[in-house]
Amino acid sequence: MTSRPQKVERLFEFLCENHHFNRVIQEDFLRQTLYSCETIEERARLLLYKIVNTQSQPKLDPIQDFFQRIANDKKSLSNFKEFSQFLSVNSQTKSGLFKALEGQAGWGPKTSALLIRNLAMIERRQDLRSRFWLDLDVIESKEVYLPVDAVIKSIFQRFTERDLDLRKSAPCNFDGINVFLKEKLNYTNSDILIWDDLWFWGFITQSSKSDKQNRTYGWNSAKYWSIFSAPKDNVSISEIRSLAREFLKLTAPKGP
Repeated sequence: MTSRPQKVERLFEFLCENHHFNRVIQEDFLRQTLYSCETIEERARLLLYKIVNTQSQPKLDPIQDFFQRIANDKKSLSNFKEFSQFLSVNSQTKSGLFKALEGQAGWGPKTSALLIRNLAMIERRQDLRSRFWLDLDVIESKEVYLPVDAVIKSIFQRFTERDLDLRKSAPCNFDGINVFLKEKLNYTNSDILIWDDLWFWGFITQSSKSDKQNRTYGWNSAKYWSIFSAPKDNVSISEIRSLAREFLKLTAPKGP
């Protein structure tokens, strides 16, 4: 295993120490989903809809095809085994859950990783799992990937420019970042669930123009307030704002 760069370790320690902030938000999202429907099939369908609609520009025609096939297969959402079987039958690949999901109409790597991350979180909490597929089994697999979007990509583009040379070993995109964390630095599935907190800290510390290419970095109060489950009391906001500044220091490019 390649030795982990000091800045990577320091950032991961920060994420570990402050994981509870984002974990509460993520688990609240799952409770809203799993406690709002009567049956397991309805809960699974709602989760799929919510995950697909995190896309900035969802491709509605292929997504329609995906959900029509789900609707026509009455067993597809009854448990994890049946869902995995559905994906396998309707995919051109047999190489695992992630690849099978990525190959579905209207999906893709980031959205597929986001769903599997949510399944892993459900699997880890008994109260959530009791409302969902009891046979969930993703934590011990190699199927958990970091859902790299523009926010996380921007963090790595800054962070690696002089410190990690990520772009020399792998491109700074979904595949490159996941190869870097999972294969080069040997972070586990459970570790990747911690790395996923990059989105929370990155989201509340970035601003982008309409072209989404030029980003500025600093506390973004409006983005923080857009997160429904984020605590809104002054003490919590003050603490998270202070930690956000620390996060920005940890991810800032090294000076000359």
